Amino acid sequence: MTYHRLRVGLLILAALIDSYILFVPPVIGLANQSDFARLMDPFGIAYPPNLTVEQHFRCFTDVHFILTRPQSQPYLTSQLLFLSIAYELNHLLSKPGAFDIRALSTVELAVLLFLFWRLAGLVEEIGGRGRVAGLVLVTLVVTDLRNLAFFNTFYCEPAVFLFGIAFVLCLFQSLRNPSARAIWLLAVSSALLVTSKPQHAATGVVIGSCLMTLPFVAPDWRRHLRLCLAAGAIVGAAVLVSVRVGNPLKMSPLYNTIFNGLLRESENPARDLAAIGIDPAAQAYRGTNAFMPNRAGPSLFPGTATYPKLFGFYLLRPRYLARRAAKAITDSAMSNEILDLGNFERGRGYPCRAHAFSLWDSMRSWIGRPRMIQGFFLITIPAALFLGIRRKSACALGYVVLGSLAISTFFVTALADGMDHRRHLFFFHLLFDCCLCCVVLYVADRLAGMWRRTRKTGRPTPASPAPA
Repeated sequence: MTYHRLRVGLLILAALIDSYILFVPPVIGLANQSDFARLMDPFGIAYPPNLTVEQHFRCFTDVHFILTRPQSQPYLTSQLLFLSIAYELNHLLSKPGAFDIRALSTVELAVLLFLFWRLAGLVEEIGGRGRVAGLVLVTLVVTDLRNLAFFNTFYCEPAVFLFGIAFVLCLFQSLRNPSARAIWLLAVSSALLVTSKPQHAATGVVIGSCLMTLPFVAPDWRRHLRLCLAAGAIVGAAVLVSVRVGNPLKMSPLYNTIFNGLLRESENPARDLAAIGIDPAAQAYRGTNAFMPNRAGPSLFPGTATYPKLFGFYLLRPRYLARRAAKAITDSAMSNEILDLGNFERGRGYPCRAHAFSLWDSMRSWIGRPRMIQGFFLITIPAALFLGIRRKSACALGYVVLGSLAISTFFVTALADGMDHRRHLFFFHLLFDCCLCCVVLYVADRLAGMWRRTRKTGRPTPASPAPA
């Protein structure tokens, strides 16, 4: 009963904090980095005519837009689900011909609060005596401004955040009770996560592979069949995203990761360019990006360079890979704060960025050092795998999936683009948050058990196995 009251109280608190951040002026959002058009144009959403192009970007965010004729085909992302509902809801909240961005954040906040309630129930089931500590951490995550700032925008990160949480929830529920309903909910949430952004297409392959190996660890032919079917659906979604992504969207990140990433770290630029299929003369464009007018032309890029070649290049050169990983963690500082984009509504007289309600992001950034992150996963994943196999713990196996997904997501993202690591590592930060919450749940449960036994006997006794 006490936990239930705490669960209700924290749900109300989260609703109040999130509503204050998203709806009360000055409205908190995130400024346009030129990506808004991908979602705005298909719905005919545009900036008011009194704003010049220079005012659309970087420092301040906007709340009020106008509705015009749709101008392009829909961009393939599961964020369209939220925007479609918000477009209809907007007719009830705004004047004809106007669009209020808070209609979109209202839909996203409703989904977030529902997921928070379900997560709180999952924490109660798997957290044992550490469930209160776990619930507090989950509350900090869902009320953090750095996560919520994306809700009042036309970025795709809200779909990554919400469907990422849904995936974690469905993963643990399906492992604890592998019913047909649980498995297919996992498949749906995974497919929506994979299609949230093109960069997460590879995530589907990793999730599908992890799901297909789990039944061999804990044999069950029914679970095996269901997981194989679910894995096939997830991989199919990943392939669909890869096929639908246009060539410019693939080539720009590839250019950035080579000229603004690889060449900056290279010990022999000419040799390394030749190894991935680019004319060594292109080393003269070291430090440029795909959006500069003085970028390397089509005679030099892409040559025969592809992402598989680039990933193979790094796999054969561990020193380069370690250097790139450390740089990505250092550049991102394990934070979702976008330093060159503002948060406050235009015309309110506030500076660009907001810092309130960002305790969790600050804590993650404080512990986010390359060696600490490496040590965290190197210790916890093998330990969870041992517990999962030795004690048949579904939760431990779920942690192995989360940890494996976090590592693969990090390296794919770090190698796929040489710019804007803070935004591109948003999903990795979420997975790290989930892994950290799992570790805190386990440690808090063990410590609470030892403390209770010590009080009863006057001396510490061996801890009992953690709940499955």
